[in-house]
Amino acid sequence: MASFYRRKRGLIFKFIVGIPALWFLIVIFTTYQGKLSNSDSDTEKRQEREVIHREKDIVPPPDNHIHFGDGDKLRHDRKIHEEEKQNLANKIQLDMHENRQQREDTGRESAKKDDTLRYKRKQSLPERPYVDPNAPGEGGKAVVIDKDKLSPEEKKKFDDGWQKNAFNQYASDMISLHRSLPDVRDPECKDLKYKDNLPDTSVVVCFHNEAWSVLLRTVHSIIDRSPPHLLKEIILVDDFSDMDHLKQPLEEYAAKLQKVKVVRTKKREGLIRARLLGYSVATGEVLTYLDSHCECAEGWLEPLLARIAEGKQHVVTPVIETIKDDDLTLRGTP
Repeated sequence: MASFYRRKRGLIFKFIVGIPALWFLIVIFTTYQGKLSNSDSDTEKRQEREVIHREKDIVPPPDNHIHFGDGDKLRHDRKIHEEEKQNLANKIQLDMHENRQQREDTGRESAKKDDTLRYKRKQSLPERPYVDPNAPGEGGKAVVIDKDKLSPEEKKKFDDGWQKNAFNQYASDMISLHRSLPDVRDPECKDLKYKDNLPDTSVVVCFHNEAWSVLLRTVHSIIDRSPPHLLKEIILVDDFSDMDHLKQPLEEYAAKLQKVKVVRTKKREGLIRARLLGYSVATGEVLTYLDSHCECAEGWLEPLLARIAEGKQHVVTPVIETIKDDDLTLRGTP
C-alpha cells in the first residue's frame, strides 16, 4: 500500500509539474508564431506603403493617348489644334506684313524727307542736258521753216506731220526734248514760298497715236521742272495706239527714265476711261492729269499741291499758256 502510494505520488507530481510546463511551452510557441505573423504583416504593409509612395512620386502622363470609343473627341481636339496652328500662322504672317509695311513706310518717309532737304539745297534737281541757246525753239521761240526750200522728201514729212497730228510735227522734231522756256509767271508768284511737306503726286498722261517728240517733251518737262520729292511717278496711258514708235520703242525709252511707266488699254476706251486706268495704278497722294502735248514751266507744280494741301476737297487747274501749232512758239498770258 505504501509502495503504491509512493508510485501514485510520483505520477501526481509529474502530472502537476508537466501540465504547467506543457502549457508554458504552448504559450511560448503560440506567442512566437504571432510575432512571426505580425512581422510578415508589417513587412507586407511596409512594402505596400513603399509602392504607394513610389506611385505618388510618379507624375501620370497627360491623357493624350487614344481611348477606344473616343474617336469624335479626338477629331474635335485635332480640329481645335489645327485651328490654333492656323491662327498662330496667320498672326505671324500678319505681324511680318505689318513690320515690313512699317519698314517700307519709314523708308519712304526717310527718302522723301531726304529729297526735301536736298531740294532745299538745290542738290537733287534733275540735271538737264546742255542745249545750245541758239537751237531751234529754245526759250520758247518760234521755229521758222520755209517749206519752199525743203526737198520733196522733206516736204512729204512736213505734210504728213500736219496730216497725222494737226500741228507742225516737222518743227517739233527739230526742237530739243529738254528745251528751255521763259518764266512767264507774275513776279509776285515767283516770290511765294511753299511748305516742304506738300503731298506728292502721280502725273497721268493719256495719249493715242501721239507724235514721239511732243509726247517725250511733255515727259521731260515734267521731270525737269518738278521737285523730285513731290513727283511720285509719271504714268503714260496708251489708249490703244497703233503707231509703231509707241510700242516697243516707247517701252524701252520709258524703262530708262526714273518714275515713268507705261500702261495700255486693250481696246479704244476714250479719254475718261483711260484716265480711270491711270488712276487705278497710281500710288501718289494726289493725281495730276496732263495732256500729252504740253510743256510744264518753272514752278508749275508747287502752287497746285499747296492748294490741295489746304483741303482735300480742292480741285485745281493751272494757268494754261498757248503753244502755237505752226511754229511752237510759247505765248505767255499778258
